[in-house]
Amino acid sequence: MLNLFEKPENFTFLSLKAPLFNYILSGRTDGGFLVSRIAEVFGGDGSGKSTLGYNLLGSAQARGGLGVLIETENALSSTSWIQSQGVDISNLLLFQPESIDEVFSKIFPAVFDAMAPLDAPSVIVWDSLASTHAEDSLDIVDAIRKHGTWLHSQIQKLNCILIIINQVRYIPDVGEITLGGRALKSLCSARLRLEKKEAEGRFFIGEARVSYSSLIPSGGICRFALDTENGGFSTLRSIKATFDALEFYKHMGKSIFTGWSEFRKQDENIQVEKLLPYILKRDF
Repeated sequence: MLNLFEKPENFTFLSLKAPLFNYILSGRTDGGFLVSRIAEVFGGDGSGKSTLGYNLLGSAQARGGLGVLIETENALSSTSWIQSQGVDISNLLLFQPESIDEVFSKIFPAVFDAMAPLDAPSVIVWDSLASTHAEDSLDIVDAIRKHGTWLHSQIQKLNCILIIINQVRYIPDVGEITLGGRALKSLCSARLRLEKKEAEGRFFIGEARVSYSSLIPSGGICRFALDTENGGFSTLRSIKATFDALEFYKHMGKSIFTGWSEFRKQDENIQVEKLLPYILKRDF
Protein backbone atom coordinates (compact mmCIF):
# COMPACT_ATOMS: atom_id res chain seq x y z
CA MET A 1 0.00 0.00 0.00
CA LEU A 2 1.24 3.48 -0.84
CA ASN A 3 2.01 5.73 2.11
CA LEU A 4 -0.05 8.84 1.46
CA PHE A 5 1.68 10.86 4.16
CA GLU A 6 5.32 9.92 3.48
CA LYS A 7 5.95 12.16 0.47
CA PRO A 8 2.73 14.02 -0.32
CA GLU A 9 4.42 16.10 -3.00
CA ASN A 10 4.76 12.93 -5.07
CA PHE A 11 0.99 12.54 -5.37
CA THR A 12 -1.28 14.42 -7.74
CA PHE A 13 -5.03 14.17 -7.32
CA LEU A 14 -8.10 15.12 -9.27
CA SER A 15 -10.75 16.20 -6.80
CA LEU A 16 -14.51 15.94 -6.85
CA LYS A 17 -16.59 18.93 -5.83
CA ALA A 18 -17.66 17.07 -2.67
CA PRO A 19 -14.80 17.01 -0.10
CA LEU A 20 -16.07 13.93 1.74
CA PHE A 21 -15.77 11.88 -1.45
CA ASN A 22 -12.16 13.02 -1.71
CA TYR A 23 -11.54 12.12 1.92
CA ILE A 24 -12.82 8.54 1.80
CA LEU A 25 -10.80 7.94 -1.38
CA SER A 26 -7.48 9.43 -0.24
CA GLY A 27 -7.61 10.46 3.41
CA ARG A 28 -7.66 14.18 2.60
CA THR A 29 -10.40 16.57 1.58
CA ASP A 30 -8.16 18.10 -1.10
CA GLY A 31 -7.32 14.65 -2.47
CA GLY A 32 -9.61 12.44 -4.51
CA PHE A 33 -8.67 10.13 -7.37
CA LEU A 34 -4.96 9.54 -7.84
CA VAL A 35 -3.59 10.77 -11.17
CA SER A 36 -1.73 8.32 -13.45
CA ARG A 37 -3.94 5.50 -12.22
CA ILE A 38 -7.05 3.55 -13.18
CA ALA A 39 -10.16 3.56 -10.99
CA GLU A 40 -13.48 1.73 -11.16
CA VAL A 41 -16.80 3.28 -10.16
CA PHE A 42 -19.56 0.70 -9.98
CA GLY A 43 -23.12 0.27 -8.74
CA GLY A 44 -26.69 -0.33 -9.78
CA ASP A 45 -28.82 1.64 -12.24
CA GLY A 46 -29.48 5.24 -11.30
CA SER A 47 -26.94 5.35 -8.47
CA GLY A 48 -25.05 8.42 -9.72
CA LYS A 49 -22.12 6.75 -11.48
CA SER A 50 -22.33 8.78 -14.68
CA THR A 51 -22.84 11.99 -12.73
CA LEU A 52 -19.68 11.35 -10.73
CA GLY A 53 -17.81 10.79 -14.00
CA TYR A 54 -19.17 14.05 -15.43
CA ASN A 55 -18.13 15.82 -12.23
CA LEU A 56 -14.55 14.64 -12.77
CA LEU A 57 -14.62 15.73 -16.41
CA GLY A 58 -15.62 19.21 -15.28
CA SER A 59 -12.88 19.27 -12.64
CA ALA A 60 -10.22 18.30 -15.18
CA GLN A 61 -11.34 20.93 -17.67
CA ALA A 62 -11.40 23.59 -14.94
CA ARG A 63 -7.72 22.86 -14.23
CA GLY A 64 -6.78 23.12 -17.89
CA GLY A 65 -6.75 19.40 -18.58
CA LEU A 66 -8.46 17.34 -21.25
CA GLY A 67 -11.83 15.72 -20.68
CA VAL A 68 -12.53 12.54 -22.65
CA LEU A 69 -15.83 10.65 -22.54
CA ILE A 70 -16.11 7.17 -24.04
CA GLU A 71 -19.88 6.88 -24.08
CA THR A 72 -21.65 3.60 -24.76
CA GLU A 73 -24.85 4.13 -22.73
CA ASN A 74 -26.51 6.32 -25.40
CA ALA A 75 -27.46 8.70 -22.59
CA LEU A 76 -26.45 12.01 -24.16
CA SER A 77 -29.60 12.86 -26.07
CA SER A 78 -29.53 16.06 -24.03
CA THR A 79 -26.37 17.82 -22.86
CA SER A 80 -27.98 19.85 -20.06
CA TRP A 81 -27.17 17.26 -17.38
CA ILE A 82 -23.50 16.86 -18.23
CA GLN A 83 -23.19 20.65 -18.45
CA SER A 84 -24.70 20.94 -14.96
CA GLN A 85 -21.58 19.18 -13.68
CA GLY A 86 -19.30 21.88 -15.09
CA VAL A 87 -18.41 20.17 -18.38
CA ASP A 88 -17.58 22.40 -21.33
CA ILE A 89 -19.19 20.48 -24.19
CA SER A 90 -17.30 22.44 -26.84
CA ASN A 91 -13.97 21.18 -25.45
CA LEU A 92 -15.06 17.64 -24.61
CA LEU A 93 -13.67 14.74 -26.63
CA LEU A 94 -16.58 12.36 -27.13
CA PHE A 95 -16.27 8.84 -28.53
CA GLN A 96 -19.10 6.36 -29.05
CA PRO A 97 -17.38 3.09 -30.00
CA GLU A 98 -19.10 0.15 -31.61
CA SER A 99 -17.01 -2.50 -29.86
CA ILE A 100 -14.58 -3.04 -27.04
CA ASP A 101 -11.84 -3.75 -29.59
CA GLU A 102 -12.29 -0.24 -30.98
CA VAL A 103 -11.77 1.21 -27.50
CA PHE A 104 -8.41 -0.50 -27.06
CA SER A 105 -7.09 -0.43 -30.62
CA LYS A 106 -8.17 3.03 -31.79
CA ILE A 107 -9.54 5.30 -29.08
CA PHE A 108 -6.98 4.81 -26.31
CA PRO A 109 -3.92 5.24 -28.59
CA ALA A 110 -5.35 8.44 -30.10
CA VAL A 111 -6.27 9.88 -26.70
CA PHE A 112 -2.90 9.04 -25.16
CA ASP A 113 -1.13 10.86 -28.00
CA ALA A 114 -3.29 13.94 -27.39
CA MET A 115 -2.60 13.88 -23.64
CA ALA A 116 1.15 13.31 -23.82
CA PRO A 117 2.16 17.01 -23.98
CA LEU A 118 -0.29 18.19 -21.30
CA ASP A 119 0.83 19.19 -17.80
CA ALA A 120 -2.61 19.66 -16.23
CA PRO A 121 -4.42 16.54 -14.95
CA SER A 122 -6.75 15.04 -17.54
CA VAL A 123 -9.44 12.38 -17.23
CA ILE A 124 -10.93 9.65 -19.41
CA VAL A 125 -14.38 8.45 -18.35
CA TRP A 126 -15.47 5.15 -19.90
CA ASP A 127 -19.24 5.01 -19.42
CA SER A 128 -19.66 2.15 -19.27
CA LEU A 129 -17.72 -1.07 -19.55
CA ALA A 130 -20.87 -3.13 -19.08
CA SER A 131 -22.65 -1.51 -22.04
CA THR A 132 -19.68 -1.67 -24.43
CA HIS A 133 -20.45 -4.13 -27.20
CA ALA A 134 -18.82 -7.55 -26.89
CA GLU A 135 -19.95 -10.99 -27.94
CA ASP A 136 -20.25 -12.00 -24.29
CA SER A 137 -18.83 -11.19 -20.86
CA LEU A 138 -15.82 -13.45 -21.49
CA ASP A 139 -14.85 -11.21 -24.42
CA ILE A 140 -14.63 -8.27 -22.01
CA VAL A 141 -12.43 -10.24 -19.62
CA ASP A 142 -10.24 -11.45 -22.49
CA ALA A 143 -9.85 -7.90 -23.83
CA ILE A 144 -8.80 -6.60 -20.41
CA ARG A 145 -6.36 -9.47 -19.95
CA LYS A 146 -4.93 -8.90 -23.42
CA HIS A 147 -4.54 -5.13 -23.16
CA GLY A 148 -4.47 -4.54 -19.40
CA THR A 149 -0.70 -4.43 -18.89
CA TRP A 150 -0.26 -2.07 -21.83
CA LEU A 151 -3.14 0.14 -20.67
CA HIS A 152 -1.79 0.38 -17.13
CA SER A 153 1.71 1.28 -18.32
CA GLN A 154 0.40 4.00 -20.64
CA ILE A 155 -1.75 5.59 -17.94
CA GLN A 156 1.22 5.67 -15.55
CA LYS A 157 3.20 7.71 -18.08
CA LEU A 158 0.52 10.38 -18.37
CA ASN A 159 -0.94 13.05 -16.12
CA CYS A 160 -4.28 11.32 -16.52
CA ILE A 161 -6.91 9.28 -14.72
CA LEU A 162 -8.96 6.54 -16.37
CA ILE A 163 -12.35 6.11 -14.70
CA ILE A 164 -14.10 2.89 -15.72
CA ILE A 165 -17.80 2.91 -14.89
CA ASN A 166 -19.30 -0.51 -14.36
CA GLN A 167 -22.58 -2.17 -13.47
CA VAL A 168 -23.31 -4.51 -10.59
CA ARG A 169 -25.09 -7.65 -11.73
CA TYR A 170 -26.63 -10.46 -9.71
CA ILE A 171 -26.18 -14.10 -10.69
CA PRO A 172 -28.15 -16.77 -8.82
CA ASP A 173 -25.99 -19.02 -6.63
CA VAL A 174 -23.05 -16.67 -7.23
CA GLY A 175 -24.16 -13.29 -5.94
CA GLU A 176 -23.16 -9.85 -7.12
CA ILE A 177 -20.48 -9.47 -9.76
CA THR A 178 -18.99 -6.71 -11.92
CA LEU A 179 -17.88 -7.28 -15.50
CA GLY A 180 -14.15 -7.59 -15.95
CA GLY A 181 -13.70 -9.68 -12.82
CA ARG A 182 -10.27 -9.99 -11.25
CA ALA A 183 -8.60 -8.86 -14.47
CA LEU A 184 -10.10 -5.37 -14.05
CA LYS A 185 -9.71 -5.25 -10.27
CA SER A 186 -5.98 -5.92 -10.57
CA LEU A 187 -5.56 -2.75 -12.69
CA CYS A 188 -7.36 -0.38 -10.32
CA SER A 189 -5.84 1.81 -7.63
CA ALA A 190 -9.33 2.57 -6.32
CA ARG A 191 -12.78 1.00 -6.52
CA LEU A 192 -15.79 3.06 -5.47
CA ARG A 193 -19.29 1.65 -5.12
CA LEU A 194 -22.35 3.89 -5.35
CA GLU A 195 -25.83 2.94 -4.16
CA LYS A 196 -29.12 4.77 -4.34
CA LYS A 197 -30.70 4.70 -0.88
CA GLU A 198 -33.78 6.91 -0.81
CA ALA A 199 -35.67 9.28 -3.05
CA GLU A 200 -37.94 12.23 -2.40
CA GLY A 201 -39.32 14.23 -5.30
CA ARG A 202 -36.50 15.31 -7.54
CA PHE A 203 -33.83 14.45 -4.96
CA PHE A 204 -32.19 11.21 -4.06
CA ILE A 205 -29.88 10.18 -1.27
CA GLY A 206 -27.03 7.85 -2.20
CA GLU A 207 -24.16 6.13 -0.45
CA ALA A 208 -20.55 5.88 -1.61
CA ARG A 209 -18.31 3.12 -0.25
CA VAL A 210 -14.62 2.58 -1.02
CA SER A 211 -14.18 -1.10 -1.84
CA TYR A 212 -10.45 -0.71 -2.42
CA SER A 213 -7.84 2.04 -2.27
CA SER A 214 -4.08 1.80 -2.76
CA LEU A 215 -3.68 4.90 -0.59
CA ILE A 216 -5.60 4.18 2.61
CA PRO A 217 -7.53 1.28 4.17
CA SER A 218 -10.75 0.57 2.28
CA GLY A 219 -14.23 0.76 3.76
CA GLY A 220 -14.73 4.53 3.90
CA ILE A 221 -18.37 5.56 3.50
CA CYS A 222 -20.23 8.80 2.94
CA ARG A 223 -23.74 9.69 1.88
CA PHE A 224 -24.64 12.25 -0.73
CA ALA A 225 -27.67 14.10 -2.08
CA LEU A 226 -28.29 14.81 -5.73
CA ASP A 227 -30.78 17.21 -7.26
CA THR A 228 -31.87 15.42 -10.43
CA GLU A 229 -33.18 18.63 -12.02
CA ASN A 230 -30.16 20.90 -11.81
CA GLY A 231 -27.28 18.62 -10.83
CA GLY A 232 -26.79 20.11 -7.37
CA PHE A 233 -24.60 17.85 -5.29
CA SER A 234 -23.78 17.67 -1.59
CA THR A 235 -22.27 15.15 0.85
CA LEU A 236 -23.50 13.91 4.20
CA ARG A 237 -21.78 16.35 6.49
CA SER A 238 -23.78 19.31 5.23
CA ILE A 239 -27.00 17.28 5.09
CA LYS A 240 -26.51 15.96 8.60
CA ALA A 241 -25.84 19.43 9.98
CA THR A 242 -29.20 20.59 8.68
CA PHE A 243 -31.12 17.60 9.94
CA ASP A 244 -29.42 17.82 13.34
CA ALA A 245 -30.57 21.41 13.61
CA LEU A 246 -34.15 20.33 12.98
CA GLU A 247 -34.13 17.22 15.13
CA PHE A 248 -34.49 19.28 18.33
CA TYR A 249 -38.23 18.96 17.68
CA LYS A 250 -37.89 15.28 18.45
CA HIS A 251 -36.21 15.91 21.79
CA MET A 252 -38.94 18.41 22.67
CA GLY A 253 -41.57 15.78 21.96
CA LYS A 254 -43.07 17.80 19.11
CA SER A 255 -42.17 15.54 16.21
CA ILE A 256 -41.23 12.06 15.12
CA PHE A 257 -38.03 11.73 13.12
CA THR A 258 -38.75 9.33 10.27
CA GLY A 259 -35.40 9.06 8.54
CA TRP A 260 -34.03 10.96 5.58
CA SER A 261 -37.24 11.53 3.73
CA GLU A 262 -39.39 13.48 6.15
CA PHE A 263 -39.81 15.32 9.43
CA ARG A 264 -43.25 15.46 11.04
CA LYS A 265 -44.20 18.31 13.36
CA GLN A 266 -47.67 17.50 14.67
CA ASP A 267 -49.84 17.64 11.52
CA GLU A 268 -47.31 19.57 9.45
CA ASN A 269 -44.96 17.71 7.12
CA ILE A 270 -41.55 19.22 6.51
CA GLN A 271 -40.45 17.66 3.25
CA VAL A 272 -36.82 17.08 2.36
CA GLU A 273 -37.62 18.63 -1.03
CA LYS A 274 -38.05 21.98 0.75
CA LEU A 275 -34.79 21.59 2.65
CA LEU A 276 -32.33 20.25 0.11
CA PRO A 277 -32.16 23.35 -2.16
CA TYR A 278 -30.59 25.17 0.77
CA ILE A 279 -28.31 22.28 1.66
CA LEU A 280 -27.07 21.93 -1.89
CA LYS A 281 -25.77 25.49 -1.88
CA ARG A 282 -23.04 24.55 0.57
CA ASP A 283 -20.66 21.69 1.15
CA PHE A 284 -18.35 21.26 4.13
